[in-house]
Amino acid sequence: MKLVETSIRLPVTVMVGAILAVLFGVISLIGIPMQMAPTVDRPVIEVKTTWRGASPREVEEEITDKLEEKLNSVEGVNQITSKSSDGESAITLEFDWGVNKDVARLEVSEKIALVGDLPEEADEPVISAASSDEQQPFSWIVTKSDMPVNRLRILGDDVIKPRFERIEGVGSVWMFGGEDRELRVTVDLDRLAARGIPITALRDTLRRENRNVKAGGLEEGKRRYVVRTVGQYATTEDVESTLLGYDDGAPVYVRDVASVALGYKDRTISVNQQGIPTVVFGILRKTGANTVEVMKEVRGVVDWVNGQ
Repeated sequence: MKLVETSIRLPVTVMVGAILAVLFGVISLIGIPMQMAPTVDRPVIEVKTTWRGASPREVEEEITDKLEEKLNSVEGVNQITSKSSDGESAITLEFDWGVNKDVARLEVSEKIALVGDLPEEADEPVISAASSDEQQPFSWIVTKSDMPVNRLRILGDDVIKPRFERIEGVGSVWMFGGEDRELRVTVDLDRLAARGIPITALRDTLRRENRNVKAGGLEEGKRRYVVRTVGQYATTEDVESTLLGYDDGAPVYVRDVASVALGYKDRTISVNQQGIPTVVFGILRKTGANTVEVMKEVRGVVDWVNGQ
């Protein structure tokens, strides 16, 4: 009864409290992100290593097992799952709830740095912090165009994909369909053997020459010049002109033992729409991002692409 009596004696105070309650309720309703399910950030870190041309057994023995041996000692790891496939090793580390993902990622990086005997041909391990929400795209964009699928992939890689990645709230973008460009060196083994050059020497030479090398600095008076050797390949002619060695005093170039041409990688995934090859994009959002707002931005990019 005291509550009722107080409310009767202080009508202005009651009215102000009611107005504030309604105001805060409206602000909360507008500000709450709309999602079908709450965001649950699983402490998961993934380590991927690429070793092109290696079989699954080689990947497992030379990369996966060596990395797992060091990663087993990471503090807070609850479960480690690995997958070795053609040319790629993928290791997933699941941590206990409450583990700081940034700190865990730093510790994973330190453990990987202790593995010093990975194959020279393999790329550096790539560490990414993932979560259950980030593992699957929340939106798929299917393209439809009259241009060849490989040209469409180039357009998607250079223009469309970066536009999606710049959207606030988008974690990453998957792209499937078509084949990436590559430079193919087809070796004539008879010519190579006739000149006494092993194929491993050709491989090592191409890998060694296809890079820009820093040469330090050169000081002259008050000026300082940065010196570097530019050797990264830009055209097929650069590859063909690479010196492999000498045969009876005569120089042997790549063009003497192999043919060089631009082409596309072997197809591993095919995406078709009504029987026509095409390119699709999978949009993955960041943890905590508003799905509805991100989807509005994605539709805006789609409208922009269609208007070009």
